[in-house]
Amino acid sequence: MSVAETLVGLQSIRLEEVELADYGKPGNYFKLQILRWGGQYHNPSSRPIKPIEEIYD
Repeated sequence: MSVAETLVGLQSIRLEEVELADYGKPGNYFKLQILRWGGQYHNPSSRPIKPIEEIYD
């Protein structure tokens, strides 16, 4: 089984059915991660990287 197939299988799991619906912080995980990574990337010690700038924008 490939990594992609495994990830697809994991995404099909219903967290409520495996009693994990209340695991972790509630909220929009992806938004929080992008905000964190953006803050780290835009740290004054970082230098601009054009492809990352385009993706982030």
